[in-house]
Amino acid sequence: MRYFLLLISLILLTSTLFFQEIGILYRFSAGDKIFEWKHYGNQETDPKFMGEIKDGSPEGFGIEINPDGFMYNGKFREGKWDGNGTFYYSNGRKYVDEWKDGLRYGQGIYRSSNGN
Repeated sequence: MRYFLLLISLILLTSTLFFQEIGILYRFSAGDKIFEWKHYGNQETDPKFMGEIKDGSPEGFGIEINPDGFMYNGKFREGKWDGNGTFYYSNGRKYVDEWKDGLRYGQGIYRSSNGN
C-alpha cells in the first residue's frame, strides 16, 4: 500500500511535465501589436482563448473568440496563430489556411457564408 501511494504521488507531481494545462485566457494589448495573456478578463470586451496553455500563453490547439464576432479555431504557438486553422468572420464567411506568427501563411481557402 505504501508503494502504491508513493507511485500515485509521483504521478501527480510529474503530470504537469507530460500534459499541458487546459484553460481559459484573455488577451490584453501591451503596445503596438504586442499582446499579453491573462487568466482574468471580461468576456464581453476582451478576446477570449479556450484550449491548451503552456507558460501562460496559448500553445497547441485552441479557440480564440473576439467580442467583435470573429473566431479562430486551430493551432497556437507562443500565444499566436501558428499552424493549421480556420478564421471565422462575424458574417458567416470563413478562411481556412496555415498560419505563422499570427499571419496567413500559404494559399488558403476562402468560403462565403453560403458555402461557395
